[in-house]
Amino acid sequence: MLLSLNSMFKRTICRIKRILASSYLTVALMFYSVVLIFIATLSQVEIGVAQASEVYFESFFSMAEIAGMKFPIIGGASIGVLAVVNIFFSSIKYLNYGVSGYGNSIIHSALALLVISGGLQYFMRVEGRVSLREGETSNILFVEKNGVRTTSQLPFSLRLLKFTKEDWQGSDIPKSFSSKIVFVRDNNNVEALIKMNSPASFDGWVFYQTSYADGGKVSVLTAVKNPARMLPWLAVLAVFVGMLLTIVAKFKKDKK
Repeated sequence: MLLSLNSMFKRTICRIKRILASSYLTVALMFYSVVLIFIATLSQVEIGVAQASEVYFESFFSMAEIAGMKFPIIGGASIGVLAVVNIFFSSIKYLNYGVSGYGNSIIHSALALLVISGGLQYFMRVEGRVSLREGETSNILFVEKNGVRTTSQLPFSLRLLKFTKEDWQGSDIPKSFSSKIVFVRDNNNVEALIKMNSPASFDGWVFYQTSYADGGKVSVLTAVKNPARMLPWLAVLAVFVGMLLTIVAKFKKDKK
């Protein structure tokens, strides 16, 4: 009796693994994602882009409303989780096929890492704006999300030493603008120059020269903190390693 139950349990686990690693599940997830995007596109006309994104893509489960009818849907967050599970179990089955299988397994794992990094960036990424006048010191970060504006405090302060704006000759159109600032934290001052397309980093935050206000008397900087910013690069490196192993295995096979 126990042996029979144990055998049944193992068969059930194997069946679940096959389903989770199935290419049919991959196609189903891709098809459902296309349908979800289509429905969200139609809905954003009535509820707006931010609300549509929250209902269809940022949720695990939600209620969609089309033509006055409400029905439950699986949200984009759940699709992401299922995609990671599908890729993970697909990568495991390739481990039985030698060097080429290891390469395919690494590539699949890298794809899963890309999906995970996207989710982590959404939940962990912080972005806001800092506005400074020359000589002013501030640590106030203005954050806007889903149409709601809030303020928070940076763990350090910024002081604007000088803002420089250069216009195109004969016009008022700005050619370039930059901010010479000082990061201040516990009597530790670090000077930096933030220019267009040339950000500066401090304490895990990256600052970009975004705009200016009040005729150039106020510098507007965008501050971004993204702890998962290196994960996509690691995923790309893993894809390269996986492809290299696959090519090496194929070369050895053809050589024989």
